[in-house]
Amino acid sequence: MGHKHDDVVDFLQTLTEPSLLVACFDTPKAQRTGSSQRQGLVDSYKRRRRSEQAALAARKASNGMSRSTHPQTAWGGLHPFLQHLQQLGAISVVAQDGWEADDCVGAVCAVLEGVCPSLSVTVASSDGDMQQLLSSQVSWLHVFRMPSLEHPLGVELVTAADFTDQHGFEPGAYADWLAFTGKKDANIGGMGTGASTAAKLLRRYGNIEAIAVAANLGAMAGWSPAVQRLFSQDPAGQELLAQLCKQRKLFTINRSTAVLPQHARAELQSRAEQLGMTKQAVTESNEAALQLPQARIECNTSGSGTGKASTSMHAVKTMPTSGSPASLQAALVWAHPFHVVRWAYVRQEAHRLANYLRQLGATVEVQAVSPQGLAVDILVSSGASLLGLPEGKGSVAVLVAGQADFQASSRFQGAVPGASLAQVKQLAVAAAESSGVVRQLHGYMQQYVRQLKKEGLQVLCIPWWQLLA
Repeated sequence: MGHKHDDVVDFLQTLTEPSLLVACFDTPKAQRTGSSQRQGLVDSYKRRRRSEQAALAARKASNGMSRSTHPQTAWGGLHPFLQHLQQLGAISVVAQDGWEADDCVGAVCAVLEGVCPSLSVTVASSDGDMQQLLSSQVSWLHVFRMPSLEHPLGVELVTAADFTDQHGFEPGAYADWLAFTGKKDANIGGMGTGASTAAKLLRRYGNIEAIAVAANLGAMAGWSPAVQRLFSQDPAGQELLAQLCKQRKLFTINRSTAVLPQHARAELQSRAEQLGMTKQAVTESNEAALQLPQARIECNTSGSGTGKASTSMHAVKTMPTSGSPASLQAALVWAHPFHVVRWAYVRQEAHRLANYLRQLGATVEVQAVSPQGLAVDILVSSGASLLGLPEGKGSVAVLVAGQADFQASSRFQGAVPGASLAQVKQLAVAAAESSGVVRQLHGYMQQYVRQLKKEGLQVLCIPWWQLLA
């Protein structure tokens, strides 16, 4: 169940109040002149992903959907998203040929930090690589694929101090740590030391060069054999060290402004200067109640056959404060793309079922939020017996399993349209007694069902086709 780029941006707009929005993209494949900078370092870099994209492009070509090289249509399915961003007043930035959208993020951060030192930048992304950009000005808004009990809104704000507290080393050394551990989705293996040992090395020495210096002084005696081999002075060790440094370069985000087109740099500088002047005017007016402008970057790493939307950056004036999940606004909880996408499929059926349950005397809430902050299609606080479930065992979270909730291979198995709402109890009992419905849901939806059960709710999944009448 993919999220539309519009849904992601709209969610982040709802979650925050941006002063500036910047979207960063890979160069569309149709406009590239060669391989990426990172492929030049290590040919295996993202080889699996590239193979999958090539296979997808081949299938499209066989279906008469070949890619156009026209400047406007080269963006393929992302063109409507670009129009949406334009309507929001965003700056769209395309990486110079050979660099990726992640590098755009780093370069935009560098521009904003350089022009306006008082500007607070937030990178919104599901990609942990963004953590190497953390600083006193830059934070990371970790956007999760789906909400959970731990993060009901589906996001977590991470600062540089948070990162250091968790990992024990500075954010700037995150690429060094990835060099040790490798990264599966980039098709890059680790160097054999393990993640924990790599963190300990960086905690003590700071970076790869400092570790190498310590090794030359004989300081590796107490470390594991893998570490000693990696930093030994023999030819094999020197070769391993060279590979380690190459992998760090692979994972390092390029913050050079040369990554950005000249017109994009000029527009960013102008907008940042305007934000800085606004902040100065507020300070001079002693309007302390008005928060200072911030900048946030949103990074959506889902790929496209033509160009990859990977980052939006905007200034954030407010972030939700922590507190009881029950106090979270339902509109904010339901704004997460995970819920927006599936609710579009099941809204009518959910309302139809809720109205029928009300007629039978049940107390129900549609598009509800559970006590711990999770979105529920229908929350039945009394009347569980109407659904064939025991009373007094907790509220019932009814999920209408829509077309987008099932695995592609089993999305319509067992579909029998035309069932009567008068049979809802029998249908619900059958759904409760059989785990077949849940097993056919896609993985993220199954995880969400487990989250609701973990909260202590009785969970009932009813397929959409049983509520069509």
